[in-house]
Order: sequence, then structure tokens, then C-alpha cells
Amino acid sequence: MIFLKKTVKRNIKEAKTNLMLLIIAFICAIASWLIIAMTIYPFVSKTVTDIPISFDTIGTSAHRPCQRQL
Repeated sequence: MIFLKKTVKRNIKEAKTNLMLLIIAFICAIASWLIIAMTIYPFVSKTVTDIPISFDTIGTSAHRPCQRQL
């Protein structure tokens, strides 16, 4: 009976330790993934020029004149 209680206590302690290791490993994996992703594929902004754009606002609320409400 005493052996069973010790075994149960040891199993609970090991389960808590394993859970903590799992959480730490998960955090390290995400951090490593972010570092590698930013190193290989850094954020790059590009400006595109010489492309004609036209806006047609007829029939929308942007086309109507502004009305003041008092």
C-alpha cells in the first residue's frame, strides 16, 4: 500500500515536470521559428510606380456632396 502511494506521488510529480518541459519546448520552438523566419524572409516593402489607377465614385456615398447636420 505504501509502495502504491509513493508510485502515485512520483507519477504526479513526473507528469508536472513533463508538462513544464513541454511548455518550455513549445515556447522555444515558436521563438526559434520566428527568428529563422525573420532572418530568411525579412519584411520588405516595395513601391510600385507607373501604374494608372482610376476611381469611379458615381453612385456611391463618396460622390454625394457633404451635408451638414445641425
